[in-house]
Amino acid sequence: MKKFLSFLIISFIFYSVIPVNALNIKNIYWEPAEPVDGEKVTVYAEIEGNVTSVTMQYCIGDACYLMDVQKVGENLWKGNFTAKKGDIEIKVIVKEDDEPITKKKIMHVKAKKTPGFEVIILLLAIIYILHKKQKAK
Repeated sequence: MKKFLSFLIISFIFYSVIPVNALNIKNIYWEPAEPVDGEKVTVYAEIEGNVTSVTMQYCIGDACYLMDVQKVGENLWKGNFTAKKGDIEIKVIVKEDDEPITKKKIMHVKAKKTPGFEVIILLLAIIYILHKKQKAK
């Protein structure tokens, strides 16, 4: 009886201290890796454990928006949004039956490259050539 009781106590301690299939957000990443303003970004979250719900949101300044989330693999979830220039906080919230767990990551979105000095020079060259052709006639 003592052996059974000690086995029962040890089993209880083992299962209460070491969670089986513990919920964990392993990684958050996105594609493209270096997004540009106005580009569609797909955010991926690698999640381990028994998940009952996944929420993804992105925050630009104080404004936060939810993403539509889809399960795309055994431990992989994804959401999409359109990037805006600046720093964007990506937040993944996962719920099991108990307390939710959260993981955040900051995404740096670059401004679109706009035509600069090179385009102006090209346009001036075209205008110059057209002007010379008209004078030659």
